[in-house]
Amino acid sequence: MRSNNAQGWQHAEPDREASYANCLLMMLAKGTRSSVMVASGQPLPRLAEFTTDPEDLDWINGLPFRYDQLDANKVIEIILQAAGCKPHRFFKTKAC
Repeated sequence: MRSNNAQGWQHAEPDREASYANCLLMMLAKGTRSSVMVASGQPLPRLAEFTTDPEDLDWINGLPFRYDQLDANKVIEIILQAAGCKPHRFFKTKAC
């Protein structure tokens, strides 16, 4: 579904996974769900799954993400880095 505000489709996202991660965290913060699983090798969740607000859905539909071209591993790495986790700690049993 396309947005009524087509501005997002006028631009490509040069930092695709970083932009997606940012939008994902934003939707988790304000949406109806409080958690999500992003798994290596699996499709990324569509942002529209996290809200029923018409304004948010319109904004999401205007984003230029091509979900099939986003790399879940990169999104995981970006989120872990933002949380202060180091790659060598991925398999530790305690929190980062």
